[in-house]
Amino acid sequence: MSILHRLIPLLALICLWLTGQTGQAAEFRNGEDVRVTSPVSDNLFAAGSKLTIAAPVDGDVIAAGFNLDLKAPVSGDAILAGFDLRVAAPVAGDLLAVAADLDIKSSISGDARVTGAEVRLSRGATISGDFSASGGEITLEGDVAGNAQLAAEKVVIAGSIAGNLDVAAVELELLPGARITGSIRHTGPRSVPVPDGVDVGGTVEFRAKEDLDTDGPGVMTLLGTMAALFILGLAVLWLFPALVAGSSAAIRRNPLGRVLVGLGLLLVVPPLAILLMFSVIGLPLGLLLGGLYLLAFPLGLAVAALGLAESRQGRNGRDGPPARVLGRFALVTLALALVSLVPYLGAIGLLLAVALGLGAMAGAVLNARRAG
Repeated sequence: MSILHRLIPLLALICLWLTGQTGQAAEFRNGEDVRVTSPVSDNLFAAGSKLTIAAPVDGDVIAAGFNLDLKAPVSGDAILAGFDLRVAAPVAGDLLAVAADLDIKSSISGDARVTGAEVRLSRGATISGDFSASGGEITLEGDVAGNAQLAAEKVVIAGSIAGNLDVAAVELELLPGARITGSIRHTGPRSVPVPDGVDVGGTVEFRAKEDLDTDGPGVMTLLGTMAALFILGLAVLWLFPALVAGSSAAIRRNPLGRVLVGLGLLLVVPPLAILLMFSVIGLPLGLLLGGLYLLAFPLGLAVAALGLAESRQGRNGRDGPPARVLGRFALVTLALALVSLVPYLGAIGLLLAVALGLGAMAGAVLNARRAG
């Protein structure tokens, strides 16, 4: 099963954990220096400044850390984000990774979709499916059993690709010993001749293009999304602490109900605003509803992330240090940012998160009115 089909269930699992409804369905680790040294029998969610996974995981892995080292096998998919990221153990499913410096040194049984400032598929590493990578510099020394789709300022090919190679690069370097069974389709400012010692089974096509978009949905996109959501969340927490507390309580009581309420609001408000604008008396109210609707998406995301983080704290029955709540909030924003990188299904995941936040706010407002 591909990452695209598993991402929404994994996001739902994160939400269920934070709201305290998964029991022992997964393991969660977070802290400054996190080391996973005992086998994990289910899915693993982990975050830390320094994170090392040194024991087998019998499930999927979602992990983030400034320094992230995967040193033990993963039986499912791996979704990883970090500054310095090393994948040194087999992944039985698909790999989705975002990093500044990424080094894949093991086997990936499924597809790999990665992005980073520097991406390396080291010698001896294998990808059984397709390999899609974008970034600043990509070095392919290992073996790809499927097709390779690469976009970067500089691409170096020294390994083997059983399928086709589609590459968009300012600088393409084919080293002796490289083998491409299929065809090469190269887009860039200048053509690159195939040197002696490079085996190409198919054709070599070149399309001249000076301005290349080689960044893709990369590190800056991820960090920018996280930073914007985190800052907005802090502002909401500072300006409306009672609203956030009420929203987290609403999420904790009935998360699915909050999602349904939020989806209802997203569907009902636009036609209601249009109808009000056609009446003289309701014109100001219609314009106000339209303006609030535009704010609903970022505000819903922020409140959902904050509510999930605080609802976990409330379930534990203790306040805990604020830094711990902010740490959970950062983990949720990371999950949402990762979801935003996935085409199509990422938009659905974000829509569900927005609906959760809006439904939670509606629940908090109603409860406050009843209490008043």
